[in-house]
Order: sequence, then structure tokens, then C-alpha cells
Amino acid sequence: MDGDTEIYILDIEDDSITQITNNQGIGDVWPTWSPDGTKIAFLSNSDGSENIFTINPDGTDRRQITQDDLFKSEPTWSPDGKYIAFTKSDGTNSLGR
Repeated sequence: MDGDTEIYILDIEDDSITQITNNQGIGDVWPTWSPDGTKIAFLSNSDGSENIFTINPDGTDRRQITQDDLFKSEPTWSPDGKYIAFTKSDGTNSLGR
């Protein structure tokens, strides 16, 4: 561990823990599973500002979804998995795709 926040997957059958992010900044937070279990959306500052990313549960295919300097938090998938809702620092809810 390098002192910042990372995202881990806990296998509840064998208690194994797998780290899936490795950010050198403040860290990666607010992980949330897609409805079909194939992606995880999360907040990261790896590009210098807080943005929403997605990643596969095995740590591959990391993709940046948002790109601006506003603080974002609490990403949540829509029931059909087509959208990610999140809160921005100005108090409004937005949809990212």
C-alpha cells in the first residue's frame, strides 16, 4: 500500500482480496457495480482533478467518463446500465455516458 485510497475486490468465498486500481494521487473512491456486474464506476483524481472512471472487475479497461475540474461524487448506475448519475460540487445531479 502506498498511502492513498485504492479499490479492492473481496472474494467472500475464499476471503482473497485483489487490488484493481493503483493511483499515485489522493486515490480512487466511491466504487459502484454496474447492474450486469461487468464494470465498476468510481471517482479518481489520477488525471489531476476528480473525475468518473469505469474499470473491469479484474482491473483492465480503465476508461475516463467525465473530464472537468468540478468535484464529483457518488457515481450510481441506472438500472439498465446505460447511464451513470453523480453529484457535482455545485449541487446538481448530472448524467454521464
